[in-house]
Amino acid sequence: LFNIYFPQMTMISSTCCRLRIVTVLLIFISICAQCYLYLSKAGTSKPVFQLEVKIKNDINVVSTISSDIGDLVVVDYDLANESNFTVIETQPKATIAYAISITGCDESATVVSALQGLIDAAVVLKHSIHLNSIHNAPTSSSNYSYQMYAFIHPGAVSCTKPYWPLLQRSSYNISVRDTPFNVTDLHCEFLRTHMPQTGCCGEKEFLKLYAYTLTDHPIAVHLDADTLVLQPLDELFDSMLDDDDEEEHNRDSLNFMNGTLLPPPSQPIEGFFTRDYFLVHPGHQHVGVQGGFFVLRPNETVFEEQIQAILNAEFIPGQGWGGKYGGYYGAQQIQGFLSYYYDGLHPNTAIELDYCLYNNMVHYPISDKGQCYGPPNIPCQDCRKTDFPDIKTAHFTLCQKPWTCNHHRTDDLCFNLTREWFRIRSNFELESIRQTKSLQHHGKNETNTTIITLSTSCDAKHHIEEFFGCCKSGGLNGYIPFSRQEIQ
Repeated sequence: LFNIYFPQMTMISSTCCRLRIVTVLLIFISICAQCYLYLSKAGTSKPVFQLEVKIKNDINVVSTISSDIGDLVVVDYDLANESNFTVIETQPKATIAYAISITGCDESATVVSALQGLIDAAVVLKHSIHLNSIHNAPTSSSNYSYQMYAFIHPGAVSCTKPYWPLLQRSSYNISVRDTPFNVTDLHCEFLRTHMPQTGCCGEKEFLKLYAYTLTDHPIAVHLDADTLVLQPLDELFDSMLDDDDEEEHNRDSLNFMNGTLLPPPSQPIEGFFTRDYFLVHPGHQHVGVQGGFFVLRPNETVFEEQIQAILNAEFIPGQGWGGKYGGYYGAQQIQGFLSYYYDGLHPNTAIELDYCLYNNMVHYPISDKGQCYGPPNIPCQDCRKTDFPDIKTAHFTLCQKPWTCNHHRTDDLCFNLTREWFRIRSNFELESIRQTKSLQHHGKNETNTTIITLSTSCDAKHHIEEFFGCCKSGGLNGYIPFSRQEIQ
């Protein structure tokens, strides 16, 4: 470095002076790198490294430099070959499992376009998780790493397989799984007859329960692909993992729904969820869990218990599981069953979160009769008015899927959420690296690398302020998916 960039410094013989100048250069490089990350909000990939330089008077200067090259990192600093120059990897507090489920195929042209959007959504979801993980330091304050999983039903293999390379390049572990029980084994005749015909996808939605089998991780989060992570979820993870004193402190800071009964301090938190108040009449006593977002503690015993509960439970039409947990869309699937499990079989073990901050669906708060959709006896919340920076995760239901290219008014929260989805998609295309090999340079150990960068496929002008060039017009046919060249 000195010989090339500072030839006038070659006469300096003092090691101390040279190291001090190296330190100043490192600080300058770090500041430039952090300013770039802050301004561009660019994503970075694992691992994150700290550079530590020790000089003779024992002053330590530590700076963080990150680089996104897929699952690898370039470390190519050979500053004067000083023996007291070290590279230290920052360790995550834990690695969280994030899972999605894909349940079926429909070969019609419209649904094929929707499938392309859904696959793109899975990639954008992963990148949003990445941007809010430890691997995007210092922009992200998270202490947690992540691993992605995709549960794919055998009936969805034929339509999704062409897109598996894209999912795998986005760090998804793909697992083909059948429904975890046989419908013909259900004890309840009503469920045997009606479950396959109701909800979004019949009994196949129970693929989501495989998240409980991800026992290599202390915590799993199951999300619908049309969701977006907007902030780190460390407060949830900390409250499940920290020791008793820290956990009690962390519980006090949770954004749970007013009136929610928390587990006693001596009992660990087993999960988090939101409820879908907008599918029931105001005042409904047992409201279903919203199936697009739930946090859990993986446990094979719990998984087996849930399957047995499904197989053996009574389900009364119009009333639900155990005669209490139902009476709404999706009651025979995850929405009703998780309510039955966490409210009926294991009450006060999981916590209901504020649905305007977590899993925000931008729903209207008041029914046609002027009644509030939401828990009774608390002020009515209008999630449409939630400040965008306060939202932790969002779910594209009322706003419509981003890949339908549905334009919104700029004063609508849906505009900000849709715009953020396309911004993250654009960030993924511009900043991701398609194919790499390891490159490390430390002392005499050196390997070569091949890097091929992605180029954006979005150059349309339709409401570019919202869609970042990825919509030619409104509707599914206007959406520009990731190009075939990118996923081969």
